[in-house]
Amino acid sequence: MSESEPFIAQSREASSDEDESAIMLPSHVESDVHGLRSPRRANGRIPTVDVARGITIALMIFVNHAGDRPKWIQHAKWNGLHLADLVMPAFLYICGTSIALSLVPLKERLVPRQELATKVGTRCLKLFGLGLLTQGGSSVGQFPYFDLSTLRVMGVLQRIALCVAVVSSVVIFMPRLSLGRPASGGRNTSKRGFLSRLLAPVLAYPLWWASGIAVFVTFSLLLLLLHAPRCHEPLPNIMPDCNIAGYFDKAVLGEDHMFSHPTCHSFKSHPCYFMDPEGVFTTTGATVSVFLGLYTGILLLMLPSHGDRLISLGAQFCGCLSLTLFLGLFVRVPINKNLYTPSYITATGAVSALLVMCIYIPLEVWQSRRFTWAMQPFVWLGMNSITVFVGDELLSQMLPWVFWGKMEYNLRRVFLEALMGIAFLPKEAARNALAALDSCFWTAVAGWLHQRKYFLKV
Repeated sequence: MSESEPFIAQSREASSDEDESAIMLPSHVESDVHGLRSPRRANGRIPTVDVARGITIALMIFVNHAGDRPKWIQHAKWNGLHLADLVMPAFLYICGTSIALSLVPLKERLVPRQELATKVGTRCLKLFGLGLLTQGGSSVGQFPYFDLSTLRVMGVLQRIALCVAVVSSVVIFMPRLSLGRPASGGRNTSKRGFLSRLLAPVLAYPLWWASGIAVFVTFSLLLLLLHAPRCHEPLPNIMPDCNIAGYFDKAVLGEDHMFSHPTCHSFKSHPCYFMDPEGVFTTTGATVSVFLGLYTGILLLMLPSHGDRLISLGAQFCGCLSLTLFLGLFVRVPINKNLYTPSYITATGAVSALLVMCIYIPLEVWQSRRFTWAMQPFVWLGMNSITVFVGDELLSQMLPWVFWGKMEYNLRRVFLEALMGIAFLPKEAARNALAALDSCFWTAVAGWLHQRKYFLKV
């Protein structure tokens, strides 16, 4: 595929990109990776990564359209951790894993940094622009018309683009500075001692992990220790109407360019007047979720045995869970998606690591045929994830275009009332059923694209 082709292109030959953030391997690059081993199957894919990405996309579609009951499905209005709150950090986690699997081997093979940076930067710019197209105007109900005076700058795809750009830059430009013996995969790694094998991913790229820790600590200190303007509450300022994230985004973006319907806006006491759940300030914290996934990708590359990989994933899970408990019990930092609090970062990191383990064991270790068959729909979604997400966003915004007499009687309302009448469901249950049907519809679309070997990429 030439660089001059449109940002949405189709291919019948390849099995698709490694993922939405992958870089294609140049033909002149040899297969040896300085000791790094590839966990890929013969078709060039990693089933666990595809399935995990597909699950997050399916959940993302479902929670975007589900009703408000039961409450644990939708985003927590402020503090708390609901199903919808797990989706975004899990997808960012998988993005980090994909960055490792696509960029690290190329860097080790001495592919020019400028070439890698150009491809990553181009893809992130396209992804950011696609986010503006699908979510920039729709946040104020004007799609397909865009009033630039109220254009929402940040959104889901914009956050993904920025986080991927930052972590990819660390991978591309920060040198490898191994502590101790050089890391290697294959036979050499398997002969090492147990502890040295498990520490190999940490010791191979210490500057990367130091960068991730520095971002986590700096973001946490700024969020918890900075006084928000005109806020007289004691530190930390983490109330809906009193937090540094909202004031920072208002200063940088402007109130008219932020999300107009945050979950905390409906509070009777302490309502938030300007709060973007994908704002610039909290995107800094979201970058840490990508770093956590980056570590998972590195251990998949460097550790040769299933046991070592699972132990490392288990250590990541236990570490994130322990830090969550410490922050909650002793530092009193609540889990909050809107502010992307440190405890939210670690809690969702633990859940993401657990998700990967729960997929990896039956799929890669046991190689269960039944599980593999059951997960196939998520593979379809995972291999066309951005396409499915963008398609769902556009379709949901176009449904109100078709109506009978009045815009209130549009297709969306017709489908909802049909479910309520035919299945005798209450309104909230009908909305959940419609959201589930929406997920099934896009799974079928992804399956059709997969069967036809069409893989649309950014």
